[in-house]
Amino acid sequence: MTKNVAVKSLLFLMVCIVPSMSAAETAGTVVTPGRMLVNNMEVQGNATLMQGAVLKTAATAARVELAGGTIVSLDARSEAVVKGASVELRRGRGMVSSGSGGIEALGLRVDGAAPQSQVLVALAGDRIEVAAVRGMGRVRNSQGITLAMVHGGKPLSFEPGPGTDESLVSGKLRRLGAKYVLTDELTGVDIELRGRGLSGLEGARVEASGRAQKAGGSPEQVVLVSRLNRLENPEPQDDARGASSGTATSAAAKSGAAKTGMSAGTKIGLAALAFGGMAAAIAVPLAMSN
Repeated sequence: MTKNVAVKSLLFLMVCIVPSMSAAETAGTVVTPGRMLVNNMEVQGNATLMQGAVLKTAATAARVELAGGTIVSLDARSEAVVKGASVELRRGRGMVSSGSGGIEALGLRVDGAAPQSQVLVALAGDRIEVAAVRGMGRVRNSQGITLAMVHGGKPLSFEPGPGTDESLVSGKLRRLGAKYVLTDELTGVDIELRGRGLSGLEGARVEASGRAQKAGGSPEQVVLVSRLNRLENPEPQDDARGASSGTATSAAAKSGAAKTGMSAGTKIGLAALAFGGMAAAIAVPLAMSN
């Protein structure tokens, strides 16, 4: 009797545990109007995804809905891997439109920084290009340092550097209590400056470079200034400010402006990224899912 009870108890535990393990491994679902590969197996219509699943789209786009609520649309001929609440983009283009996760690429993480934001990420060799189709995007590195806030009409490119934490920023210096802060003209990020020579420059437009580190609270990045210049020319006008989210490229990028910067070791510049075609391409998967 004792042996039978033990066997029945073991079977009961297996029945309870196996479905729980299966549910825990389920990462979400993918839907496409055509065919695609999931772990090199062809699927059509929709499929359930597990953590680590490798997704390869073919001639049509696909919509990934992760268990944590993140929604990522993959363009045609793109490749990505499911990683937790995010998707790692390995080839092509993707768009994150909701949820607490985002798109990872080249060690950077892109997500929405405002409700109902739609943010496009495109891999271009050793850099990524990011555009806010709606709302605002946020780009962070693997240490969690915010590198940029991406606004509609002003796409940016990001090229991570090898093992450096240097930042190069410019903007109007202001004093907040005992802190010296500027909003970087290129990235839109509030940055605290620490070092000599800052006193007396409040209200002036400056350019500073130095080692970046993460700071608690806001602003999220502190630059330990090693070089500081006062800029005599007036603050440049951002032609892209207030541009429609449907604009394919920023006016500054079209004019050939060479504005570049460095944030925690990542090179940043204006990008000439067109995303109108991507928005149209994902319309079918979005409608299928809804």
